[in-house]
Amino acid sequence: MESGFGPVRRLRVLAEAGGYPMVAERVLAAPFDRVWPVAADLEGELPLLIGGLRSFRMEAGPGGGDRSGAVAVSALGYRERFEVVLRPGWCLMQSRAVVGGMAAEALADGRVRFALFGGVRLPVVGPITRRLPGRARRRAELLMDRLERRVCGPAGASPLG
Repeated sequence: MESGFGPVRRLRVLAEAGGYPMVAERVLAAPFDRVWPVAADLEGELPLLIGGLRSFRMEAGPGGGDRSGAVAVSALGYRERFEVVLRPGWCLMQSRAVVGGMAAEALADGRVRFALFGGVRLPVVGPITRRLPGRARRRAELLMDRLERRVCGPAGASPLG
């Protein structure tokens, strides 16, 4: 059943419904076919984008398709198993402790609307994080800045030509 919402709006609704304040949305000056391959390279890019993440290893899911598993390892060696849904323009990653996602939509002018969110699902940490929304939003903007540099290059450079 399709909602009629685009992927970015669906991601924002998901983040808001879950009470996850770490949300950022931006229009990137790069085409979808340049942005999404970088964002979707979870093994290669997530450790570059997320400080404190040593590795993110994808595992084949049951029956293939857009669902798979992954194991994240923090800089301190903590391991967390994730369920991942990854398809063009949409990524949702969730473990028992953490949830995160990304969405992208091509715009008519060749740019991309991109959004990301993340949050902690632990009973004690989640409510504390929600009481510090400014800090969570700054962290989301930092992740967005890193992604933008990866796909658009230095500030002021336009890959659209």
